[in-house]
Amino acid sequence: MKVTINFLTKVLAVFSLVSFTQRLFDVGIFSMFETYLSYYRQVAYFFFGNIWHLFGITVPPKLIDLWVLSFLGAGAYVKTENIQHSRFLINFKLEKVSLALKLFLFSLFGFSGIGIGIAMASISPTTYVYADTEEQPAIMQGVAKNLLIIVSATIVFFVLNAFTPTV
Repeated sequence: MKVTINFLTKVLAVFSLVSFTQRLFDVGIFSMFETYLSYYRQVAYFFFGNIWHLFGITVPPKLIDLWVLSFLGAGAYVKTENIQHSRFLINFKLEKVSLALKLFLFSLFGFSGIGIGIAMASISPTTYVYADTEEQPAIMQGVAKNLLIIVSATIVFFVLNAFTPTV
């Protein structure tokens, strides 16, 4: 089950990054890829756009893509083992992180955009220079590996799209 969830999370992250990049740079997408991207956008709008639409707020599509990426980063953070040893929580001297705290952190980091910062921090060399605990580098190395897979898959998507024959 963990392998399936991990795979689906990476696929969702790739579609979110592709959608954001396509909207930002107005890149043309081959019709087959457009179908997949359209389905992703409908699902993402269902979860993020409809919530705010109830309050009369229209959320820009780029923000929905960023929220998806942020929630994926936040999810990767709260799902990581031994996060009580991470820089953010180390001063609280927690033995174990409760489910309520994980849900709170997931919501906070997801909606605020900090989840994107967590993913980006995983590639910063200063992240690994922290002598107080040995768990910190292990946590961020896992996030960095996932980020590398997601960015690589996004690049492969656009390369395949560029070499797809036009009709």
